[in-house]
This record gives sequence, structure tokens and C-alpha cells, in this order.
Amino acid sequence: MALPLDFLGTTYHKARLARKRLLHKLDIIICQKRKDLLSILISTPDDQGHLVTNEEIKDNVLTFLFGGYDTTSSTIAVVLKYLFLNPHCLQKVIKEQKKIAIEKVGDLLCWDDTRKMKYTWQVIQETMHIQPIVTWATREAIKENEYGGFTIPKGWKLAWSAPRSHLSPQFFPNPERFDPSRFEGIGPQPFTYLPFGSRPRMCPGSEFARTEMLVFLHHLVLNYEWSMIDPHEQMTMNPFHTFQKGLKLRIHKKDYSQVQ
Repeated sequence: MALPLDFLGTTYHKARLARKRLLHKLDIIICQKRKDLLSILISTPDDQGHLVTNEEIKDNVLTFLFGGYDTTSSTIAVVLKYLFLNPHCLQKVIKEQKKIAIEKVGDLLCWDDTRKMKYTWQVIQETMHIQPIVTWATREAIKENEYGGFTIPKGWKLAWSAPRSHLSPQFFPNPERFDPSRFEGIGPQPFTYLPFGSRPRMCPGSEFARTEMLVFLHHLVLNYEWSMIDPHEQMTMNPFHTFQKGLKLRIHKKDYSQVQ
């Protein structure tokens, strides 16, 4: 997501060199491993019975690496910002997580525990509502369509924008106000909330990302307190939401008695 200027020192040039190094590593892995995540890509033919090429495998793996790490870590960073700026929400998250911790009596969290983290998940949902990490994506029209009085020819690339609906007062009253309660009950109307996309093209890692963020917040709020050094720190897109100063925090470990 940078201008394609392949000159020394440019972001695009650095990205191309990094991609080349990653692809070399993936070549080695593809040759050595024929099971786990890669097995489907390696062994599953397309509709015409053709197996994907090594280049296509590497493109898909890079997408998993990119989407599986940066999106989740960026979302968690923004969640920490909104929990700090909304202490009443933080206290509700702590109360919910304390109840779960008491029920576990020292046991490790399991899948069912994350299903009980309803309010914590609402906080994450509201964070992705106000500042969706993936703000747009493209699709290809597989047939000619008519929309809004315009003809969209088959084969054209279309771009959809999550913020256009997320921040629309038509779908979300006071859209820029941090309000996790808007995700109570059945939540927003279909196709108005798209942090993970929707339907057949929905992010395949959405449930993993949800579990990862919930488990992280469970341990964080029970064991640590934090404050933003600059509560007014601005954010930019690079290509996800990035804090201009790196989100510097003061972090303190809680006394064990505070967790009880």
C-alpha cells in the first residue's frame, strides 16, 4: 500500500526486498513440509483439477502471515487506548474477567470460558467499529451488475470501505462515541459492520483472532494496570492503524490481593 517507486530508500523498495527474503524462506519450507497448514494449498486442486503453483502458495502464506499478526496486534493496541480513556468500561471488563478467574481456580482457560467474555468481546467489537483495522478491500465482479443506476461490468475490481458504514449515523447513532452496548442483543444490521468482511469471503481467522484477543485481555486486566503517556496521541494508517508515537504506556503489575 505504497507508491510503486522501486528506488533505494523508498518504502516500496524495502518491502520488495523483505518479500524476496520471505519467499526464499517459504521455498525451503514448502520443500521440507507437506503437512499442516500447507497441505491443503499443496494438495487440493482447483475447479479445473489443477494444483496451485509454488508462487500461488507463497502468496497465500504471506497473506496468512500478514493478516494473522498485524491485524490482531493493531486491534489490541487500539483496545488498550479505549479502555484507558473509558475507565467505566475497563472496570466492567475487570469484573467479568475476575468472575471467570475465580471459577477456574487456577486452571487454564478453555474455549467455553471465552464464550462467557461477552462484555469484553463487545469492547473489542466497538473498537473495531470506531477504528476498523482493515478499512477496505477489493472484490472482482463475476458477472455484470446494476447498482445505484450504474452498470458494473464483469471483471471490474470493486473496493468496499468499512468506515463508510461503521461511521454512518444511519446505521450507528453517535457513531464516533465509544459505546460497547450497541453490540448487545442481535447487534447491528447485516452488512453494516464489516471488520472481518462477510459471507463467503469473510476472514477465515476471525474466530482465532477473537480468542487470541480475549485471552490476552483476560490476563492483562487481571494482572496489570496501564496508562497512556499521551492520551491525545494521533493515529495514522500504515497500512493499519498505527500510533504516531508508538503508543507509549506506563504499566504496573497489580498486587495479588487486587486480583482477588
